[in-house]
Amino acid sequence: MSRSASHRFLRPLIYAGAATTAGGITLYISYRPRRIPGSDPASVPPPRYTEDGRFFPPRFPQVKSREQQIADLKRSGGAKSCLDTAKDVGREIIGSTSRGSQGMKDERAKNEEDAETYDLLVIGGGATGSGIALDAVTRGLKVAMVEREDFASGTSSKSTKLVHGGVRYLEKAVWDLDYNQYKLVKEALRERKYFLDTAPHLSNWLPIMIPVQKWWQVPYFWMGTKCYDLLAGAEGIESSYFLTKTRALAAFPMLRKENLFGALVYYDGAHNDSRMNVSLAMTAAIYGATVVNHVEVTGLEKGADGKLIGARLKDRVQQKNGHETQEFSVRAKGIINATGPFTDGVRKMDDPKVSEIVAPSSGVHVILPGYYSPSKMGLIDPKTSDGRVIFFLPWQGNTIAGTTDAPTNISQNPIAGEEEISWILSEIRNYLAPDLNVRRGDVLAAWSGIRPLVKDPHSKNTESLVRNHLITMSDSGLLTCAGGKWTTYRQMAEETVDEAIKQYKLTPGPILEAPRVSGTEMIDDGAALNGTCQTHQVRLIGAHGFSNTLFINLIQHFGLESIVAKHLTESYGDRAWTVAALSAPTEKRYPVRGIKISALYPFIDGEIRYAVRHEYAQTAVDVLSRRTRLAFLNAQAALEALPTVIDLMTEELNWDNKRQDLEWRDTVEFLASMGLAKSKLKVTRRDVESGRAGEYDEHERKLYSRHDRPADMMESDSKFLSGEKPIVRADSPVTRINDEERDGAAAIKLQEKNPVKKSRMDPFGDESNADIKYRTMEWWQAGMIMIAETISLGILSLPSVLATIGMFPGLILILGLGILATYTGFVLGQFKLAHPHVHNMADAGEVMIGPWARELFGFAQMLYLVFIMASHILTFSIMMNTVTSHGTCTIVFGLVGFVVSLLCTLPRTLLKVSHLSIVSFVSIIAAVMITMIGVAVSASSSVVVVATRAVPFTSAFLAVLNVMFAYSGHVAFFSFISEMKVPQSYPKALFLLQGADTAMYLIVAGVIYRYAGANVVSPALGSTTGVLPKVAYGVAIPTIVIAGVINAHVAAKYVYVRLFRGTDRMAQRTWSSFGLWVLIVVTLWTLAWIISKAIPVFNDLLGLVSSLFASWFTYGLSGVFWLFLNHGQYRRNWWKMALMVLNVFAVAVGAVTCGVGLYASGMSIAAATKNRTQGAFSCGSNA
Repeated sequence: MSRSASHRFLRPLIYAGAATTAGGITLYISYRPRRIPGSDPASVPPPRYTEDGRFFPPRFPQVKSREQQIADLKRSGGAKSCLDTAKDVGREIIGSTSRGSQGMKDERAKNEEDAETYDLLVIGGGATGSGIALDAVTRGLKVAMVEREDFASGTSSKSTKLVHGGVRYLEKAVWDLDYNQYKLVKEALRERKYFLDTAPHLSNWLPIMIPVQKWWQVPYFWMGTKCYDLLAGAEGIESSYFLTKTRALAAFPMLRKENLFGALVYYDGAHNDSRMNVSLAMTAAIYGATVVNHVEVTGLEKGADGKLIGARLKDRVQQKNGHETQEFSVRAKGIINATGPFTDGVRKMDDPKVSEIVAPSSGVHVILPGYYSPSKMGLIDPKTSDGRVIFFLPWQGNTIAGTTDAPTNISQNPIAGEEEISWILSEIRNYLAPDLNVRRGDVLAAWSGIRPLVKDPHSKNTESLVRNHLITMSDSGLLTCAGGKWTTYRQMAEETVDEAIKQYKLTPGPILEAPRVSGTEMIDDGAALNGTCQTHQVRLIGAHGFSNTLFINLIQHFGLESIVAKHLTESYGDRAWTVAALSAPTEKRYPVRGIKISALYPFIDGEIRYAVRHEYAQTAVDVLSRRTRLAFLNAQAALEALPTVIDLMTEELNWDNKRQDLEWRDTVEFLASMGLAKSKLKVTRRDVESGRAGEYDEHERKLYSRHDRPADMMESDSKFLSGEKPIVRADSPVTRINDEERDGAAAIKLQEKNPVKKSRMDPFGDESNADIKYRTMEWWQAGMIMIAETISLGILSLPSVLATIGMFPGLILILGLGILATYTGFVLGQFKLAHPHVHNMADAGEVMIGPWARELFGFAQMLYLVFIMASHILTFSIMMNTVTSHGTCTIVFGLVGFVVSLLCTLPRTLLKVSHLSIVSFVSIIAAVMITMIGVAVSASSSVVVVATRAVPFTSAFLAVLNVMFAYSGHVAFFSFISEMKVPQSYPKALFLLQGADTAMYLIVAGVIYRYAGANVVSPALGSTTGVLPKVAYGVAIPTIVIAGVINAHVAAKYVYVRLFRGTDRMAQRTWSSFGLWVLIVVTLWTLAWIISKAIPVFNDLLGLVSSLFASWFTYGLSGVFWLFLNHGQYRRNWWKMALMVLNVFAVAVGAVTCGVGLYASGMSIAAATKNRTQGAFSCGSNA
């Protein structure tokens, strides 16, 4: 008993203790103290005044000048300066007199040669090349790095500015069970922390929001972000968290409120990519690497054994200065190719026959004003309209959005296409509040970066792309590192240098006399440099003295503007002291120093001087795009700052007039790749200085202007009475418009007197702020809807046509009427483009004739559509009777079809209905395949197929009507075009329809008639024996239902547009608007059900419908539309006359078939009535 009692006592204690421990661990993990990069005090405190008032600024180590670096390169290849030559002669004299030993001279020559030869020559000064140079030099190797253009001139300056592991890669790793993706994310998260530690002034943590639209998405995104946190481990920082809708809108007020449930927020890194790249290169230079930009590799040199021993170089700056440039050689034990998208060009210098490994992909980004996003919160759309991911991030005071991903050709400065820009803006509008109208004119800059995806040349499947990066060695010794991404540049560099040491048999070692990068004796930067890779703790230039409060010291000492001081510390770190000291006085009380090169941004004159003296900037593009980021932030502002930049660089580099002119042309050409308007490509310096560079023609003003043309005053401040047009005066900027706008203004005034009739308004209006957007279908979606609407009942009746009139005339009839239907459908598209407001046949009737025609055409269209709906309910009941062997009353089956069809018609946009159309297409294909196979298998040897057949006129004409009905989808084409995203692409949808239906009609009709013969029934799904009719009908259920649903949607949309056109209710998502839609749908399907029970015989109903309407809507009216559009031009040329004849023929076809068809249908119905065994609203089987 005592043991039992102790157990009862101990067990609750153990459970409580375990729960407390687990809760404590959870709380600690969630709220443990974390070190945020950049939040620590500076490793080197800022300089201060002494007690006697003296100030000692930092003394940073200097890098060699660019000229000294080029001289070092030349010495490696044997070229020497005069001073070096004199020193050599002196040493030779002394050596010969003191020793007189030829062996000693040879040994000294060999030692000097080895001393001048580089261990590694790195080609390419992007993130990878600069990272390799820094890694190698901090291992004690002798390194040279050359770049044809400028550091980060390519892909490395055109990134999304994120330092991230990749949430989307983690998702792929989980769903695809892909360990390589997992390793990629894990590696990137580790490198992210190193990134932020070694350059805290250039990078920072950024919270990124994932909007959640449905409640069930919360656990999915929450689990994903928590896995991301867990994977980061010690390299992580803040934990992800959930925001309710209210808190999400408070954190990101620009979000669209509709359909927003809440948001998940996770953390990643952001950085200034090109400044990071420049800092890598200059840090390598400080540690002793020979780093030079604007030096081109013109060829590779090989020894007698075929191995690479060096390269030939050329200084491109001398060419720009108008001087003759000679190539010179550089010797190196190993050569590394790190040229990104240009990798294959260098590889072909080594081996012209080598296969290419780079698969370039274009990524377009746009820059928008900063007011589109919070300054400290980004956003990711994990699922865009085409399945890609798009980021929306604050950067340098503006907002960056991107990116696209599409194959491209390699060029130095690719231009972002308007299609890509429009796609990004369209995606942005989807998740921003509808009252924020994101316009093309808001795009301040746009650029295209080339991502160098790579294929492994040693892989069996050479078309497959590697996941991350590729390191490969050629037979001659060219080591190539390609692929990867910014976040993992350091890991790529480490692996490349490891491979270089192994392949080239290099000997790394410690750096015994490391430079004092911090500018003080407080930190020994060489302490950890022991010959192994230590770049994860090598702090870059500017990092040592940086802190989040450093900008205050700059303000207090130099009198800088606050925003300028903060910008300098976040771009240069502790080197901001040097930049500020190089800035000119403003001659104002405040700010004391720092003359802005652009009034809109915090870039100042000292940055240009610093870039030239300390960062090897050699062109205006170097300064505007990669030292400052003005060109990336605002192309127009960069153009307006260009004169100032050229003048400051002329002072530093002693440019002559020719060089200044060259810089102007080259920079303006470069700004075109940054989104500068085409009209600015010929702008002159005088235009900019006189203020004319900001002028646009009217077309470009609409594209590039950030604001509307303002009126002079608000109505509330006007001295005029209400109604006297107080806002716009005669001399207002609004009235200074071109002829086209003047005509538009006159039209507006006329409209005020004579308002546009409601029926002439666009059916859906301006959808920029609409809850429900109708114009959303792509051309193929419209084509699939047209196929689902057309290839339904028609294909069921065609085999009986061949049985009635014979094989040959039947096939000719199907093909001929198909061609004619294609042309008449094309005419409908022309009419719609000429009159964009036309949404239905009623609108078209009003355009041609007047209001009464609108009523007539509207009534005819509605009656026709309801009859088609009725025919589908009738077919549904036939199907159910066949499948169930008349299991219950036919009226019940009709009611089931009524309910199912009604429910499927409830969506209000055709885009949603288009998803059903694919199911319908698959259904009808499967059904006819079953029918054809079944007929062929059960075919009797006595089946007779006749080429032609003599039949009574009534039967023959009913067969013609059946073929016409097979193409009778034209009545809905106006509605389909109205909901297309790009109506001009309608012909593609039309040809998709007509190609599909004509081919299917010919094949199905011919095959089924060939095996069923004269016994084929209509609809043809019943032409098999045994269980196959039931199977075929069962498979055809989606087609039977969906085709009727599409026609019902068009009919309901006609009523809805007729009632609410020009009102807000069209686009509202409210219970009242949806309730009215439901009421319309219920009413229409009720009428259709009544008609289906009143005329229960399928062929009789089919003939009557075709007689009344199909002939006109499919053929006759299209001819009338063409004649209306081309009135007065019929005899313009022979082509017009031929088309006139064709369209008159179409009108005649419509008229004749309507009249004769009515007679034939009437006779058929009268004959059938005498022999009918069941009446209207009968429970008997109609199968």
